[in-house]
Amino acid sequence: MPEEKIQDSSSTKIDKEVTQDPTPKIIPKKKRKLKLVEVDIKTPTVGLETKEDINRAKLNKINLKISKEFNDDKIVVKKRKLVDPEEHKKILEERRKNKIEELLSIEPSQCHFCFNNPNVADHMLISIAENSYLTLAKGPVSVPQNGLKFPGHVIITPIEHKPKLSSFCIEEEQTSKITDSKLYKELVSYEHSLANMFAKNDMGTVFFDFNTVNGVHYHTQCVPVPVKFLQKVGIAIDRQFKYHGKKFGEDTLVPFKKFVDEEDEEYLKIINDQSMNFIQFKIMNSRGKCEIFISTFDPTNRIDMQFGRSVLAYVLNQPKRHFWNNPECQETVEQEKAHVEKFQVAYNDFDIAK
Repeated sequence: MPEEKIQDSSSTKIDKEVTQDPTPKIIPKKKRKLKLVEVDIKTPTVGLETKEDINRAKLNKINLKISKEFNDDKIVVKKRKLVDPEEHKKILEERRKNKIEELLSIEPSQCHFCFNNPNVADHMLISIAENSYLTLAKGPVSVPQNGLKFPGHVIITPIEHKPKLSSFCIEEEQTSKITDSKLYKELVSYEHSLANMFAKNDMGTVFFDFNTVNGVHYHTQCVPVPVKFLQKVGIAIDRQFKYHGKKFGEDTLVPFKKFVDEEDEEYLKIINDQSMNFIQFKIMNSRGKCEIFISTFDPTNRIDMQFGRSVLAYVLNQPKRHFWNNPECQETVEQEKAHVEKFQVAYNDFDIAK
């Protein structure tokens, strides 16, 4: 009997240990009482929140106005005045004449190519000969390439302020041929010297000029072109000629003639004709060979004076340099001075003014 009691007591103790929860009891904290404060929140007036609501309101306003006009029988339809084509042509012609008169009235003191102009950019001068000078072009169409450390776009300009070659060659020297004048020979010498310089960098040279009574100050522009692109020049001239015909009229420019020699008799006849107005391209490759494309025109016709630059911008794949004053073409005075110095170093052995 006593043994049974002992067993029972031990079993009871084990049962208590098993039934006892091992996890500690968590006593919850007392909740704090929050003091509620009344806040007066004013709801802002909300207007039209979306673009769609704004447009719908505008349309409703327009519809109301239209319906009111219908009700009041006050609808007024304004007829568009058609401009007579002939009248429009006369207006354009009058504007063109006024522009030509304005250009022809420019005095040497106002001309960008004259030394008499106090504002002339003399820091761009490269070389000065007896009758003409060489200067950097403002807003060049070309960029440094083929080892050149400068764009290379320059302008050969007679010192005297005249619109075309015959204006000052014949009057002063009393010669019947422009090509026999000192100025013309000097201009050609500049051209050949520049072509020889660029040839050292495997570059050809393209010269273009307008010889017209409606010009301000005659000049010839010179642009270096990589030899591999020279074949594109003739294609670009034909392309620009067709575009010019569509824009200004097919009869404004005579189709370009091609010559392969500066001494060609027919070519010299055109150059020496005092009454002739023309645009010409002279292409010199790195071996000294020359091709000339020339077109004559009536000075009363409307002519695109950006014709030559457009051709070169296409050849050089520089469409954004079509106009000299485009942002891509602009250079600081410091950049221009640096280009002049580099050009003079490269041109030193070829300068005809030395």
